[in-house]
Amino acid sequence: MHDTPADPPRPSTAHAARRRTPRQILDTLTLQLRLRPHVRARHFEWTVEVSGMCDADLEAVVALLASRGLQATYTRELGWFAHFVLRW
Repeated sequence: MHDTPADPPRPSTAHAARRRTPRQILDTLTLQLRLRPHVRARHFEWTVEVSGMCDADLEAVVALLASRGLQATYTRELGWFAHFVLRW
């Protein structure tokens, strides 16, 4: 009987497939902002999954929001979530 070598392990693509771009985060935040009830509040808070994104990517999201007239700050939570606070 001849032993065949096992297939080499494949790299995990689950994490890579979930990597999000700054533009996707921008779209998520602006969609949720549009869906919220219109009250007199001048701020909006939302937590977004940001798996695989670095701080430079999150800063790009802040810059994209600023280009739309929104002042944004974020706090990274657990490494794969970011809590954004938007003001206008």
